[in-house]
Amino acid sequence: MPRSIFNMEPQSIGIGNKACITLFRLENETVIQRNNVKSKSKNNPFIGNKLSGSVYGIINNGLFVLNIIES
Repeated sequence: MPRSIFNMEPQSIGIGNKACITLFRLENETVIQRNNVKSKSKNNPFIGNKLSGSVYGIINNGLFVLNIIES
């Protein structure tokens, strides 16, 4: 489990738990572009590559954020 690398507790979905969920669309494709990378480090090995799926939002600690990209 990736969380164990950072000594973090595993998370589960359940009544009374805070939500931490990524909303993901499998049918979309994403091309990683340098100007869309939110990380401070821009040396992403996936820049220019087409990947299956796309993230369109998150739910985290009561915050709901949609990733709306205009085409």
